[in-house]
Amino acid sequence: EKRLLHGDPVDDETLPHTSSLYGSKAYWDERFEEGCTVGASSERGEVNNEWYAGYDELEPIIERFTRRNHRVLILGCGTSTLGEELAVRGFSRVEAVDYSENAILRMREVQEQRLVNYARNPPVRPPPHPFKVDYRIMDVTKMTYPDRSVDCVIDKATLDTMKQLDDDDDELENFDPGATKRGTQRRDPESHAARMLREACRVLKPGGHYVCVTYGEPATRLSLFDPTSNDGLGEWTNALHGGEDGDGESACLELKRNRATYYVYAFRKRTDASLVAERVVNELVEESVASGRRVFP
Repeated sequence: EKRLLHGDPVDDETLPHTSSLYGSKAYWDERFEEGCTVGASSERGEVNNEWYAGYDELEPIIERFTRRNHRVLILGCGTSTLGEELAVRGFSRVEAVDYSENAILRMREVQEQRLVNYARNPPVRPPPHPFKVDYRIMDVTKMTYPDRSVDCVIDKATLDTMKQLDDDDDELENFDPGATKRGTQRRDPESHAARMLREACRVLKPGGHYVCVTYGEPATRLSLFDPTSNDGLGEWTNALHGGEDGDGESACLELKRNRATYYVYAFRKRTDASLVAERVVNELVEESVASGRRVFP
């Protein structure tokens, strides 16, 4: 039976355990302990917990792929204020998950303070309602959301963390509680990144979008999104101007900030109608090949 922590079910056996610093839950809990930096910080000696870019830089991208009444899910939120910024701007159904209890507890506190301040000093032009973010303790590689339940998934640096785990862990180990006592661990044939991306695709509604902000160039990231290497991604296509068959230069957007370049990838989950149409065409082509006839000119 899963333990409950602050009202959230936590399955300790599914949380990542690896030799990588970024795979250590203790590292993230320590980073997000009480008094940690929330959001961006430019002060010397302060840890910046707004990874890569904040809402102001991402607004055009977010506005392009989602709407204010959409159900938006932020993966691996940490103590980023992106969810808060969305709620303040009228996004009414924002949810954010992280497997660090400290991060989620801290953001719940930040939100409560925001709502108190809102009640005391209402803005001149407020949204229709002081919307709340639903912060949840959850492993992004094994989420509890139903299939096809989210309109937009936003991933800011979480894929990079998963990729770091995979790069640092040559055997792609999956934690086995009993194995640690024996001094061994069971090999998992799937990478952390593949499991997370498959989960993102699973929870998306048809027509919904997965938006990823990463430091990874196309040469190191496009293969991760390829349905031929991860059959769980067979229902999505590249949503940017490069299209499904776009080359590396047109398959992503570049975001330059503080002398660094980040890359934005976006994928759209196909509708049932498009999947059915593709299946019919494929069946006709297969029938044509099998019979030796030419169905299409």
